[in-house]
Amino acid sequence: MKLKTADMKTYQKEYRIRNYEKQRAYQRTPHYKELARLRWKKNHPNSKPRIKIYANEKEQKKAQKKRKAIERKEFVENYKKDKFCSSCGYKEHTEILQFHHLKEKKENISGMYKKSLEKIKAEISKCILLCPNCHFFLHSKKNKDKLEFINEVVIEENKAKHH
Repeated sequence: MKLKTADMKTYQKEYRIRNYEKQRAYQRTPHYKELARLRWKKNHPNSKPRIKIYANEKEQKKAQKKRKAIERKEFVENYKKDKFCSSCGYKEHTEILQFHHLKEKKENISGMYKKSLEKIKAEISKCILLCPNCHFFLHSKKNKDKLEFINEVVIEENKAKHH
């Protein structure tokens, strides 16, 4: 049976009135007094610096995670600096180059800045760099066969390099 809020309030009020003496008796027990003492100790002014230290540590860890994410993002941007589009050879503004996955894609590189550098490098090794125009052209519906062909050619080139 679910009570409405108005019914719940009246029920709670009646419950407090009915059990007032039981509550008062319980508050006089040693068990309740010990709990009250511990609650007071927890809120005692001398215990608050520990909470502040914890908050500072939490802020430091948060700042450290943010710094590492920025470092990883810079790594990816620096990786692109000396490269060019694998399709048309564009190399003027390398910051706009996009990663095209040749093998199975676990994640977008841009969404991996909170992951480890090794995972980012592993994901980059599965990719080629393309300018936005070539990347869009490659993924358009008309060019599915070209996409498969480029994937096969690049995979074969990578095998030849490593063997």
